[in-house]
Amino acid sequence: MFYKTLYPLYRKTGASTYFRKRRFDLIREMLALTPGQRVLEVGCSSGIDFMQFADQYQVMGVDVRDVPKVCDFPFRQLNAKSLPWPDRHFDAVVSIGVLEHIQPIDTLCAVTAEIRRVAKRFCVIVPSNGTWIEPHTWVPWWQLRGQHTKPPCAFELNYFSDEAWLQFPGFLDAVTKRYWHVPGVQNLMILG
Repeated sequence: MFYKTLYPLYRKTGASTYFRKRRFDLIREMLALTPGQRVLEVGCSSGIDFMQFADQYQVMGVDVRDVPKVCDFPFRQLNAKSLPWPDRHFDAVVSIGVLEHIQPIDTLCAVTAEIRRVAKRFCVIVPSNGTWIEPHTWVPWWQLRGQHTKPPCAFELNYFSDEAWLQFPGFLDAVTKRYWHVPGVQNLMILG
């Protein structure tokens, strides 16, 4: 219910803009981005997350779905398990809140390997398993439901420990950093 009714309204608020900018500033700092660099956003959806930064960087977005765009940077509809660029083509690859949705696991492995292949540096953001509130369902203290019980959700989600993410192809030499996206929702940055 949250994603169909309240989330679209939240995305239009100043709070949403503030938290997106705060997140991007952290990404920019962690990846040492400088103006003019080539940045690929994997799973860009409408492009709203990077729209305000496209004038500083050469941003390209990819997504498996062709959704209406609010961005003015180039977009390609394709599956990220096979990206059409040469090795290390992008100065940075960023993926925000996408990998936890990719199934089956073989596809997820292919995507993580491709992100690493085309990136000089990368930042992947997924929900941390230490978050107080599950960000897709807004269920508080969801981990207390039991080790193998996922909160009810309209779509399948991958729940991995912070350490398990580092076992995926392309992430073996990565590091992680937790940060609070919004109060109660802790995310994990996977940096390589």
